[in-house]
Amino acid sequence: MLDKHPEVVGVLIINPNNPTGAVYSLEILERIVALVEKRGLFIISDEVYFRMVFNGHKHVHVSELAANRVPLMVLRGLSKDMPWPGGRSGWVEFHNTELYPAFQAYTAAVQQRVLLEVCSTTLPQTILPQLYDHPDFLAWSKHYNAGLKEAADEIFDLLSSVPELLINRTNGAFYMMPLFREGVLNARQTLPIANARVREFIEEVVSRPYFPLDKRFTYYLLAATGIVIVPASDFYSPYPGFRLTTLDRDPVRRRATYTKLVQAIREYLESSA
Repeated sequence: MLDKHPEVVGVLIINPNNPTGAVYSLEILERIVALVEKRGLFIISDEVYFRMVFNGHKHVHVSELAANRVPLMVLRGLSKDMPWPGGRSGWVEFHNTELYPAFQAYTAAVQQRVLLEVCSTTLPQTILPQLYDHPDFLAWSKHYNAGLKEAADEIFDLLSSVPELLINRTNGAFYMMPLFREGVLNARQTLPIANARVREFIEEVVSRPYFPLDKRFTYYLLAATGIVIVPASDFYSPYPGFRLTTLDRDPVRRRATYTKLVQAIREYLESSA
């Protein structure tokens, strides 16, 4: 693929992954680093969810593999380490910038651009040491991950009852991306929408030329049930599906929501063969 796209200069890794919830193994990451090294590229590694790993998986920092091999930018942040809405404090680490003069100039330009930003991160920056150095932080993080695992596993079990879906278990972060099996979606499937004006709007929108079939499903789902998911096509996926989050910690509400989602998927798929 790289032979056909000489314009490619870097590789982006999101690990743990958004939108799939995957955690990449040491072997996969080493193959990526080796490819980047061979091609003279650089890596941007988004590791903002690195503390959210479970099901026996281990997060590997790309910086451990890339040392003295490839230029690297690592993205980290505070807001995903704990449920702090608004605590949007993030940072960038630059590694091996001296390997390529062009990369060194690029990172300098990035830093200059960031310094021009004016945003209210003073409180998160001030409190960072108190959070990460607190003697209870690691125990809290372990407890938080246990809750994420419990929610993700239950959602996986519920959605796995739909044979028309292909699902991988969430092993990190709080996302899942079920995919529809080939050929199960078509442009005739619907869900009943009680509000006539909303139904008219949805029918007009989904009738547009080349409207993605997975997006069509998400529109009908929202209008019929109030459940919000994101179509896989919005992530440029070549396969139809949807992304959901696994954050709901209320077991009663969570089971009710995803049971409703399963019922809606079945009804939608059966609405037109």
